[in-house]
Amino acid sequence: MIKDVFGVSGSNLQEIRSEIAMLQKGELIQKDNLMAAMGLGKSWKKVKVTHLI
Repeated sequence: MIKDVFGVSGSNLQEIRSEIAMLQKGELIQKDNLMAAMGLGKSWKKVKVTHLI
């Protein structure tokens, strides 16, 4: 089993890669631990940012 930098493999890895490819300017992908723990929806969410520190 091969894991990427994100700590996932298989179909989850492909899902993250496709989400990264669709990112627009000012968007980040953040892991949503609550949704992952409950097993609801995606365990990743897009966040719009205006400033990075």
